[in-house]
Formats: sequence, structure tokens, C-alpha cells
Amino acid sequence: MNQARVLYCVILAGGDGERLWPLSRQKKPKQLLTIDGCLTLLEKTVERIAHISFEKKVIVSTTQQHAEVIEEHIGHLVDAVWVEPESRNTAPAVLFSCLKIKQQEPHAIVMFFPADSFIFESDIPLFTLSLEHAIHYAAQYDVLTIFGVPPIHPAIEYGYITYKKQGIAPYIVSEFIEKPSLAVAQNYYAQEDVLWNIGILCASVAVIEQEFIRHASDVISCMQHYFENNHDLYRYKQLPYISIDRAILEKSHSVAVLPLSINWYDVGNIETFLLLQQKQQENAQVITINADNNLVSSSGKRVVLIGVDDLCVVNTDDVLFITKRGQSEKVKMLVHQLKQENQQEYL
Repeated sequence: MNQARVLYCVILAGGDGERLWPLSRQKKPKQLLTIDGCLTLLEKTVERIAHISFEKKVIVSTTQQHAEVIEEHIGHLVDAVWVEPESRNTAPAVLFSCLKIKQQEPHAIVMFFPADSFIFESDIPLFTLSLEHAIHYAAQYDVLTIFGVPPIHPAIEYGYITYKKQGIAPYIVSEFIEKPSLAVAQNYYAQEDVLWNIGILCASVAVIEQEFIRHASDVISCMQHYFENNHDLYRYKQLPYISIDRAILEKSHSVAVLPLSINWYDVGNIETFLLLQQKQQENAQVITINADNNLVSSSGKRVVLIGVDDLCVVNTDDVLFITKRGQSEKVKMLVHQLKQENQQEYL
């Protein structure tokens, strides 16, 4: 990379992690959970970024609700923790960081990372090489580069990327569709040259800003008003609640993709978290008799399962949570019910 171009690595860590309840709470959001019993998901993300050989500034972007606990947890490991006034999804979060970076380094390259991904250690060298390739690419071309992995089943919770394998990667994206219906996901899964989006974006600050001007003028207009009016919170609350996938990636014709052959997981729901945790560490507190395909997390209590299959069981100090595997996406509905009933002690 041209050394005149400053690199910013921004970790988006503003999510509440409602689908990981009861492990994820307001005082301990999902990015501060640990799968291997050692480092948290956020610490793992910072550690992966550290492998990038370029000089860089590492920023964590979060919301007012989580700022204090994240600063305490990770502040000493990064260059700064930036606080969004309010959670408005990933499109405003990306633009918020870009405009702050532009004030400091208008020609910077920026790479955005989710805080809740999991990648096995054996895949880190290949992952790092791909990140560095994308950084070089962003320094030369006015393109948004994203990353994808081959789908392992027809999922409806991910973005799908189609592309034509011509020339050398990154390849120009033919189509991007975020969270399709099951029928569409099944169709994509049956095709070749289709990838899941893993939520990492690399480009120059100027290119990202230009794509917002082209495809999300309402977002950039509100954000500019916010910065130009002494960080007026009212202006920020007017921002549309929209993901970067919907606002930009589905619409832009300037997106390229780097395919990755790695074991990648979006730790987006309690079942995925428990599955990875089971792979990473033994749970001596669980006894099973004629019980198969169950996932269990327990804090201090012995759990005994007899004659039951396909369950997710989470036993915390104040909640016993049980669901059938495949139903964990409905956890968010439960959290909304707790909010409506004002049961703050469980949030």
C-alpha cells in the first residue's frame, strides 16, 4: 500500500446481541462474550487485526449504551473508542466513522469489521493475506471491496453475493441480496460462484462517501447536518435505521468481492454460539443419558439431560433458557416482550 495512505481499521461494536439472550445483556453485550473461555469476541477481532502488517489505527465504534463497558474492556488495546449518539444500524455507523476519519485523514483507507465473527486460528494466515490484498486494491481503485465465503446451507440471515470469476480477485459483484427468502436462498445455494457476505468492507473514505451520495442521500444528508450543527442529537435521531447492505451494497455497481476458503461463523444467535463453544471447550457439568444433539451452557450448575434431543439449554444465575434447535431466531421476540413488560432486571 502507498505509505502516504493512512489505514484505519474500525470495529463496529454497537449491537445489543438480543438473539444471544440470556448470555448477552445490556451490561454485557455479545461482543464481550467468550467462546473459548479466554478472549472475548471483541478481543479476538482486535487480535486478528493486529496481524495486518501495515501501520494502522484501530478504532472501536459503539453506542452510548455500551461505551463505558467497552472502554473498560478494550480501551487499552485500541487507538480510540468512538461513541455513536444512538444505534441506527450499520449504514449510519459506517458513515459516522468515515466522516470522523475524513476530518483527520481525507485520503485514508478504511476497513470495517463486525465485532461478533468467529474464525478458527488455522485460517488466520490466509485471512490476513486477503485483508492485505484488499487494502492494496483499495489504494489503487475506486471500488468497495467485500469478502465472502461459500455457503454451507441455504440461510436466510446472511447476504448473498454473486460474481463472475474473471481475471484476478477481487471479482466484480454481479448481484448482492441481503437476507433473502428461503426459496431465494435455496436457489442461490444451488448455484456456483455464490458467497455469503461476512461483513467486512474496505475502501477509501472518499469512495464510501461518494457511494452514500449516490445511493443513500437521506443518510448522508442527516449525518452532515449532525456534524455541522454541533453534534445535534435531534439530527442523529432523524437518521434512517438501515444496514450498509441495504443502503449501499444492494444498489452499488462499484462492489468487488474477495472469496475466502475459511471457516467463518457469524455469532448471531444463541445456537451458533453454543455450537462453537462446544467445539472449543468441554463442558464437564453436563450429563446425558439417551440424549442427542443438545447444546448446553451452564454457569456453576450441573445439567442432566435424559431422553431429550435437539435442545439449546442456557443456565445462568437468574434464567433457565430452553429452546428447540432451529428456533433460536425467535429469542429476539422474547427480549422485546421483556422490554414491553419492563422487566429490566432480565435485560
